[in-house]
Amino acid sequence: MDNKTLPLVSPFVIPESIIISDEGELPRGLYYYVITPVGYKDNTSSHILQVYAPHKHNSICFEWKTSEMGIEHRVYRGTTLGKYDGFFTIYSVPECCYFYDNGMGVLNELKTNI
Repeated sequence: MDNKTLPLVSPFVIPESIIISDEGELPRGLYYYVITPVGYKDNTSSHILQVYAPHKHNSICFEWKTSEMGIEHRVYRGTTLGKYDGFFTIYSVPECCYFYDNGMGVLNELKTNI
């Protein structure tokens, strides 16, 4: 894909806030996340977020700023470093984008592990 056609956003997103609560279905444990806009090469070797969920039932929320509306993002999630179970697709709204993982959403399947 020609870089000139890509939106002017960072290829990897680092959240401004991460909130963990005890209201969800994610089991206690360590989770690895990568957030990237669609259209960039899906190379998840950098900017891996490690989040420890300490409760019996958890939810994890990320929030970040975005400059454009409707940018499609993929949020990869896994429980082993470098291996992802799948991804969620979300879209940005003006000035803000957030992702809420309560363990009940359906992951999109990866064709190959990244």
